[in-house]
Amino acid sequence: LIAAQANLLVEYVGDFEGANALLQEKHRLAKQHGLIWDFLLTYLEYANLLRRQRRYEEAQESLEYFLHVTSEGELYIKSIKDTSRQGGRIADLALMARLCVRCGDVESAEVYLHQANELARAWPPETFAFDLAWAEAALLAERKEDTEKAKAGYRLALEWPPLFTVLKMNHEDEPRAECMLDLGRFLASQGQKSEAREVLNSALAIFTSRSMKPLEREANEVLKSLDP
Repeated sequence: LIAAQANLLVEYVGDFEGANALLQEKHRLAKQHGLIWDFLLTYLEYANLLRRQRRYEEAQESLEYFLHVTSEGELYIKSIKDTSRQGGRIADLALMARLCVRCGDVESAEVYLHQANELARAWPPETFAFDLAWAEAALLAERKEDTEKAKAGYRLALEWPPLFTVLKMNHEDEPRAECMLDLGRFLASQGQKSEAREVLNSALAIFTSRSMKPLEREANEVLKSLDP
């Protein structure tokens, strides 16, 4: 319950101080009562808070710690099969790849994406296609070798239903909108302003309708940077 409340503050309200206080309390209680899995999940939740604060290197470190300490034994199995969060370890690895890209660490991103792809082989192809294609597109964009190929990678990701859709849950447009924000940011960096505006405005409409304040601010900032 504490983690769910923190997530609402992070993703929708943008109250990062409040979310941090809740996660600190969860971390304390989990440690006090010997709840190992809940204790470790806090590092994953901190990573999400930190990336919304755009503290990408710290987010990378927090998620890296979680992935490391759950890399073997029962914790590894739990990290794959855990149903309390969307996507489990495969989605975590794909997110880690994108965080590495944001930090300019392409080599590590490739390693994490490879791990995600290997684990995903045990699932129906459509289950993680969105997460994996998004991470692959981010890598292509960071390599700066082929602008059109990177753009096509993002478009391909957006053709797949996010895990939310596959599991028949609500708000399937939210992860897609964040992917669109990444695409818009990439197009803006390539000087493709008209296409960037179109994509960013579409993402912004979703963020606004869902009251996702942090991502709404990010989209507006990128749009503003496109002004003459």
